[in-house]
Amino acid sequence: MKEKRIVLCGPSQYQHLLEVLNDVELDGSTEAIVRDARKNRSYRQNRTYFMWVGIIAKVYGNTTDEQHEIFKRRYLVPILQETSPEFFRLSKIIDDHGDESHRKELARRISTTRLDTKQFSRLLDEVNSFANGENIMLPQPL
Repeated sequence: MKEKRIVLCGPSQYQHLLEVLNDVELDGSTEAIVRDARKNRSYRQNRTYFMWVGIIAKVYGNTTDEQHEIFKRRYLVPILQETSPEFFRLSKIIDDHGDESHRKELARRISTTRLDTKQFSRLLDEVNSFANGENIMLPQPL
């Protein structure tokens, strides 16, 4: 059977899903996965994040890239450890068998581009909380 992916966006798709399921021959090798649809980070989230990173970087005398790396290590790694079982396993291996240079390399290689909107919202919350704790005023999106 050819793999099918169906994203349910309303009642009409539910009927389509039932039709597909009725056509499936159950021979013991069929897999069905149901999960929330993943929504990639939004343009607005990304724009807000990098604006905030730039503001904070100026306060500390860092480049935007340097500050971004700091926040990836401090906030993004823990977010991914909590929300991605694959990332958790990889980071656990590095924690158990690596050193600081390995941890820095892991943080350097991860990217915000693969975050979904929920993960990116958590990252924004962490950066905003950090700024508030440092009395850095960040413009808030409308």
